[in-house]
Amino acid sequence: MIGFSRKWLLRPGIGRRIALTMALSLVAVQAQAFIQIWLFSNPKVQLTGTRWLAQTASDAMHDAMSLPPEARRAWLNERQQSLPIHLDWSPTQPWPESAQDDGPISARLIATLHEILGRDAAHINVTTVPRFPLFPIDPLKVEIEPSTVVDQLGTSSVDADQPDILIPFNMRIAIQATDGSWVSADPANMDSVLTAALPLTALLGGGAIIVLMSTLMARHIVAPLDRLIVAAEAIGTSRELVTVGVEGLGEFAAVARAFEDMQQRLTRFVGDRTQMLAAISHDLRTSLTRLKLAADGDLGAESQASILSEIDDMETMVEATLSFAAGEALVVPSRLIDVAALLISLVDDAADLGKRCDYKGPDHCETIGHPISLKRAFSNIIDNATKYGTCAHVTLESGSSTLRVAITDEGPGIPPEQMEEAFKPFRRLDPSRSGEMRGSGLGLTIAKDAVHSHGGTIWMENKSDRGLTVMVELPRR
Repeated sequence: MIGFSRKWLLRPGIGRRIALTMALSLVAVQAQAFIQIWLFSNPKVQLTGTRWLAQTASDAMHDAMSLPPEARRAWLNERQQSLPIHLDWSPTQPWPESAQDDGPISARLIATLHEILGRDAAHINVTTVPRFPLFPIDPLKVEIEPSTVVDQLGTSSVDADQPDILIPFNMRIAIQATDGSWVSADPANMDSVLTAALPLTALLGGGAIIVLMSTLMARHIVAPLDRLIVAAEAIGTSRELVTVGVEGLGEFAAVARAFEDMQQRLTRFVGDRTQMLAAISHDLRTSLTRLKLAADGDLGAESQASILSEIDDMETMVEATLSFAAGEALVVPSRLIDVAALLISLVDDAADLGKRCDYKGPDHCETIGHPISLKRAFSNIIDNATKYGTCAHVTLESGSSTLRVAITDEGPGIPPEQMEEAFKPFRRLDPSRSGEMRGSGLGLTIAKDAVHSHGGTIWMENKSDRGLTVMVELPRR
């Protein structure tokens, strides 16, 4: 189990990439939390005196009311430059009445303002300034514990001879004068919008970085799949082999190789069928021409024999073609096959017919495949060896992942440049191999298709002295 885990971790597969993406995202989240803690580990709460704030607001209101309305705002703006609060004048109420703060801290401040202003103030409104007005959040919250302390605070004013009482410096005041206009006092040195938004900025920025990193890594992971999709779409519009490329993750590389193998098999399948149809057309036309010539002459005994011979050739050709096509079209489930027993049975059958044929190899060698197609393939190769090479020496070698069958004859062999031609439909290499012997020319073609359908390979080799060897290599499953 440990060895499997190490192999999985070291293999550049899609599972490892996904796990790495998740791990990096977790690291990014933890780094974001660490940055937030580092930036805001020492929060600052600004406080001010209740009596000072009330006195400053009342002085501003008295001074502003002593000026004509058109000069009040300019004078307050000039005066606020030396104060930590923002002063303003307005003919209407600066914020809605519903924003009134009814807490104990506001009640004490309002009482102090009423004491200082007396009848000069028609109405007083006190509320809390949010630190980040663009969003409904206010990180500065004042809670008094225990709750019994609130009852002891009362709503009385802070007298001039008493110690001032500290309150949060996010209180803003609006005072209505007797003429209906308003003077407001807001904290001017509160945190800026950018500073107040830092916690939210760090949260959103960190989240955006994590999303971007995860998206880029996911795109990199599935990029080979996109190439495979493009290649699959190109197959229907191009007759050339479409190369996918095996670079990237191991799983995608395996899929790409299987995809290219599938293209090659399809191309080979179509090519073989096209050649088969062309060869059938040519051979049937030749036989029909001979029949026509024979029919134009006197139909003696020799002519009748010639016609019957041509008809036999045509029947053999059609039967072999139908067998070839049916062998591919027939869907037979794979099952366990004893290849050694199959070869021994074919050798015995050939020997019973008086042919020179022998077997060398293990008594049993099993694999998964289609027994009918494999039997036809090896039967055709053995039949060719005994027909054109006078004998067939069958040898089976079994490996851990593959098995190899060698069928050797003692004939004249085949020139190397013609070995590929021997596997094509209806190709008979006369006169060196076939002579006057009858046949359809589909034996090796059927064998080649059967071997390829099992994921194997087939090829020919000339012996150094005399003879030809047909090699078949099949995977063991």
